Amino acid sequence: MRDKLFGTTSVGLDLQRDAGRLVALVEDAAIARGAAVSAVMFHMAAIRSLHTGTPHGEIAAIQCVAARVQDRSGTAGYQAAHLVPGAIRVNGRDVWDLVPETGSELVRLQLQVKEAFAETRVLPAAVNRADSMAEGDGSPASEIKLKTLFRAQVQQMWMSRRFAVGRPLAIDRAGVLNALSGWFVGLNRAYEAAAVMKRQKAQVAAGDKAREGRLQEAMVLEAYARSFLIVNVARFVEKEIPAVHHRYAWV
Repeated sequence: MRDKLFGTTSVGLDLQRDAGRLVALVEDAAIARGAAVSAVMFHMAAIRSLHTGTPHGEIAAIQCVAARVQDRSGTAGYQAAHLVPGAIRVNGRDVWDLVPETGSELVRLQLQVKEAFAETRVLPAAVNRADSMAEGDGSPASEIKLKTLFRAQVQQMWMSRRFAVGRPLAIDRAGVLNALSGWFVGLNRAYEAAAVMKRQKAQVAAGDKAREGRLQEAMVLEAYARSFLIVNVARFVEKEIPAVHHRYAWV
């Protein structure tokens, strides 16, 4: 069985005729993305703690650029989608390169951050096409696009003055949670805006197949938007990434 818009899943599911299953796939992916971004934000706060009082501390310039590595590849009709929307660079350096390899704990941190930025989930290609509407390129002109949003929230966390000299791996937990709260709020708005744009494109699409495809992609974006309505970020973090949440000391 082959679907005209999405292909066939590994269990033979026709996604065009089973919108409920498609929404479930998106909701699961949204939870995975939320957990991945939350974990990497905590890890990056730990990296930030190593540079208090240095040029890589609170005054550092943060960029969000396209990811260069991924942990898997897609198959026919499917693509590997990064869970974190882009790679973070600090003063022009990959954020994991700011971790000195001077002990097992720091080596572990460096590897985990690298892996976090490479982590993907394999999804129907149409889900990735819809997702690209919200991703943006990280430039100021991208407005509410995801790379821009992610960079801004990392910059906010990085600028915290609560990190203390002489307390490596002690993080500003409140600052991390505040940055994540802004991320989830902005994420919901970005996907809502992208869904509206996709529905507008459907109205002017040439032909039924193109119109149906864009409406399906709008449905994907709307499912993402609903899934990122996180009321209590601390509770979400405690549920989805408890080991990371309790790994670092707090200042």
